[in-house]
Amino acid sequence: LLPSLQQFQHTWPQVSSSFCQDKDYNGLPLLQSGEADLLLTSNVKVDQQIHYQALFEYEMVLICPPLHRLSQRQSIQAADLAGETVISYPV
Repeated sequence: LLPSLQQFQHTWPQVSSSFCQDKDYNGLPLLQSGEADLLLTSNVKVDQQIHYQALFEYEMVLICPPLHRLSQRQSIQAADLAGETVISYPV
């Protein structure tokens, strides 16, 4: 995403832009008040006053060592992760 934003700023330098990246950031109030023109987020909250447009598909995958008990499974359910330490990054 960053290279696209840099290209945008280079192509249209007269457009003012600011970016905030924070796992707990909620920019929806800024959008609703008109202080922001658009919001890129994975935190979709249905609101009839807001139009949401998916930019890409996101597929979560499990990565584990070859000898892990889940490594040979064709599919994993959430319950299969009980007792496991899970590391996840916000998208």
